[in-house]
Amino acid sequence: MTKFSKIVYSALFSVFLMSGLDGQNLNEADDQQPDKNKNLKPGLDLSKKNQLSQQELSKKKEDGYFTFIAGPASSPDTGIGGTAVVLYYYNGKKDEILFPYTPYKHNIGFLASYQSRGYASFAVMWDAPYFLNSPFRVYADLWFNINPVSQFYGIGSSTLAPLTDPDGKTYSRMDNYDNSLRNISNGNTNGYYNFYYARWFDGKVMAQRDFGGGVFRVLGGYLIRNYNIYDYSSKNVTLTTANGQSTSALMGNTLLYNQYLDHKITGFNGGWANAMMIGLAFDNRDLEPYPRKGMFHDISFGYHSKWLGSDFNFSEFTLGSRFYYSPFKNIDLVLASRMAVSYKFGDIPFFGLTTIQFTDQNLNSIGNIRGFRDRRFMGAFVTIADLEARYTFLSWKWGEQIFDLSAAPFIDLISVFDRPQDFSFNDWKAGYGAGIRLTWNQATVIRFDFGFSSEDFGFYLMIKQLY
Repeated sequence: MTKFSKIVYSALFSVFLMSGLDGQNLNEADDQQPDKNKNLKPGLDLSKKNQLSQQELSKKKEDGYFTFIAGPASSPDTGIGGTAVVLYYYNGKKDEILFPYTPYKHNIGFLASYQSRGYASFAVMWDAPYFLNSPFRVYADLWFNINPVSQFYGIGSSTLAPLTDPDGKTYSRMDNYDNSLRNISNGNTNGYYNFYYARWFDGKVMAQRDFGGGVFRVLGGYLIRNYNIYDYSSKNVTLTTANGQSTSALMGNTLLYNQYLDHKITGFNGGWANAMMIGLAFDNRDLEPYPRKGMFHDISFGYHSKWLGSDFNFSEFTLGSRFYYSPFKNIDLVLASRMAVSYKFGDIPFFGLTTIQFTDQNLNSIGNIRGFRDRRFMGAFVTIADLEARYTFLSWKWGEQIFDLSAAPFIDLISVFDRPQDFSFNDWKAGYGAGIRLTWNQATVIRFDFGFSSEDFGFYLMIKQLY
């Protein structure tokens, strides 16, 4: 562990322990607001936390309900397929003091997804804000994933350069690049030059504690992750030709294998990347699944070590901010933005560079830059910025179910650097487009996005807001 890692880890972990041991109200000045803190357990103070708007509160259902979603899924990276999600929400009663402050009291979810290029994902999730009416929130999940077409375009600032084939020829468009790689000559091809087969599972158990009037929180938890990597070099692969026919050819060396031979990456065969995570967050959003006002700032630190079961010793540090603003009273328009910086240092496996770990979510694809291929840009130091305008133009009820339909033009920006001191505004990549959001009972958001860039385009059908 580096000296910097020790300082950050010790400081944040101490804050987490002290806040958890202190059962008293951490904001004594707010004793003047007895109604807001009435019947709360020791240590739970909501005096500065935003309530849901009257509009959202009128839509929030009492007690528990199931949401079942089964439908198509689409990504330019993994193909067309289907996803089924079963979600159970328990909200409690309207006269409970926590009802106006939380999207739900418990959320249990099950997910299964399969797409045409062989991608499969299975997950179980549980989330409990203000667990047992305490200042603690508990979250746990477990994921199992298979992706035969995981993508690798190198690491660091070199990924910002134009697409380059094994012969050194560059391309400005992804479709031209793909077509060139898929050519077959004397039974040989480079069609899987940027692909590898990955099978992995990951999970986490997190606990966080609110303090300072309900808008600050400290958290800690344990993350487990295991990757199995299979390379396509010198293997027979199946390609689809321009006329739609499938044919077999012998694959040359992949980019992943070449960079392994050149000692540019570690983790070529996969391995464990377990970690302990701690963090701090400020959150005064009004409704977590679909915020209309407020902001979210967080800082997290993850420490991967062999004594935690990891095969690699490295650390990761993430700083992020999200803002939500509704400029009009009578028009349901939300301006949403996100900015984030992620820095990893130490013995980092290449697959450890594919994620950004925030305090409340893990981005499995660096930055989710719509309009570019998955993991097109990744490195030790990553910066992202996003902006969306979410306009709800239609709301309706179907029985006891409440639906909202929104339009959302967006722009996503990313840049990667080899070191923090290399940061500049000279070479940023932009994706842009528009999408539709279908919100079901406030807590479930289904998004349909069309993303474009100077290099590529894609259609994305996903569950949950990107941020």
